[in-house]
Amino acid sequence: MSSQSVINGEECAYPVLEAEIGIDFHPGLTKREHFAGLAMRGLLSSDLGMPTMHSEIIERSVQLADTLLAELDK
Repeated sequence: MSSQSVINGEECAYPVLEAEIGIDFHPGLTKREHFAGLAMRGLLSSDLGMPTMHSEIIERSVQLADTLLAELDK
């Protein structure tokens, strides 16, 4: 474990190291962004309880990601 405290949702979901041109680190999406994207994809593909406004879909996706991260931190 590192000496710095990192919030779970801010950690990299899929970091990438490129060694071909030297070491180059790309953090990629955070876990929160990744989980929100997965939730959004699920909401968009579901007919059940689907919000109709884009803002509702976005808000619900982020809420679901935050709920998952909070549960994982327990």
